[in-house]
Amino acid sequence: MNLYSGMWRGVCEPPDRRPIWQWAEEHIRSIPYSPQPGAFRIENSLQIRDVFEAITDPRVRLVTIIAAVQASKTMVMEIALAYIVANMPGPALWLNETDEDAKDQSEARLQKLFDACEPVRRLYPANRHKKRNTTIHFANGMTLWMLGAHNRTNLQRRSIRYLLADECWQFPSGHLAEAEARVTAFGWLGKCIFSSQGGVEGDDIHRKFEMTDQREWMFACPQCGHRQPFKWENIEWSKDCRDENGQYDFARVHETTALRCEGCNAYLPDGDDMRRRLNATGQFVAQNPKAAKANVGFHWNALATMPWGALAELYLRAKMAARQGDTSLLAQFFQKRLALAWRDQPDDLDLEIAPSGYKRGELWEEEARIDTRGRIQPPPHPEHAVPLRMLCADVQRDCLFVIVRSWAVDGSSRLIWNEKILTFDDLEAIQERFNIHPSLVFVDCGYLAQMQSEHRVQEKSGKWVWKQIGDRDNHYLDAESMAVAAGFMTKLIGAESISPEPGDSK
Repeated sequence: MNLYSGMWRGVCEPPDRRPIWQWAEEHIRSIPYSPQPGAFRIENSLQIRDVFEAITDPRVRLVTIIAAVQASKTMVMEIALAYIVANMPGPALWLNETDEDAKDQSEARLQKLFDACEPVRRLYPANRHKKRNTTIHFANGMTLWMLGAHNRTNLQRRSIRYLLADECWQFPSGHLAEAEARVTAFGWLGKCIFSSQGGVEGDDIHRKFEMTDQREWMFACPQCGHRQPFKWENIEWSKDCRDENGQYDFARVHETTALRCEGCNAYLPDGDDMRRRLNATGQFVAQNPKAAKANVGFHWNALATMPWGALAELYLRAKMAARQGDTSLLAQFFQKRLALAWRDQPDDLDLEIAPSGYKRGELWEEEARIDTRGRIQPPPHPEHAVPLRMLCADVQRDCLFVIVRSWAVDGSSRLIWNEKILTFDDLEAIQERFNIHPSLVFVDCGYLAQMQSEHRVQEKSGKWVWKQIGDRDNHYLDAESMAVAAGFMTKLIGAESISPEPGDSK
């Protein structure tokens, strides 16, 4: 009698309307498959708090999560499903890539989590035949199916309130939309929750993410307070990490890797304490605020969860393999660690950025000067000489993209400044600010991600040419190209291959 009264009380007691994470902190005393022992705690994965809130928000119909591997994206769906079973029951379909994957997900993760969660465990059916590896008929009337997306039959016939799909990048084209149609009958009550690592540019899950408000996880710099995303291009390591043979000292890479603030150029050292400090200030910021309010998307990468030095080594090893013709490791780095869609183009790679030990605007002891006779002179500088600096501007319809590059007599150079300005008066102000000789101002006639906006492709004729990648901006690349051309014109570049005649000045 006590058994049945307990089951009846579990079915009929009112639902818990606390946020999912608060409910989980009380009822999920352990996550059996997690490397972190003990009860669920939201402070271990602060990114997922907002995801939980979107899942229970009645105004939201679509939640799309694009995140790095081992970054809690699957766990957030599993805990949300446990909450749904206990508090918001309705027919639900969980999809993995194949039926075998779904069976493994059920046995190794979902049912173990349910076993450790009392509000779900007490809803298990008394009839053991109603609790199978791929189907559970809970005592509160909810049915959960765990199936594979490859089998089209699994995506038909059922009307479901909840669709939860994991690692959607693996699904056959069109199957995600077919599964999504199963939610239609529930109208505004229906909800789709998709999660994935990065896939391939233009695949179903990334097109789905583009429909959302595309919220990016951003931290506030502890030095200047500037809020910014965790960007790979801001990860840097010392330039002395290679030996004379060009081989990497990966211990040195781990030791020197840091995250540069894009606001104040402060270097934030690698470490778990620093990541916790940055994540404690984290917020999701919508990058597509004009999206339909019912479509919410979240993106975060491994920089928020994994040592940066370890990521730097993975990246450098992938680049080494790519130079030998194997781009698979590089694709995996972009997809699994940065949670970005991969473009199947070997030249479409991030630049290998290493810190040079200086910040924009700093004085440079090796900077050359131009004397009153127009000769390029090394330090010490003669009186009345002007700095050897070039101002290059790429002109657009409504703005100019400007760089200031400083040169030494041996052809080495430093980027002193880069800025987007609006008028030629602003250009003159920068020229005056940096004391640039008028003969060294270059303007064409017509972000540093724009340095990666072109790639080499081979035309049908066999000729290799540089072409712009998609619609990426390449204004700073054009400005830097002008600086290189000016370096050749002034013989700063190429002079090292010419033996100067006696009496010639550099």
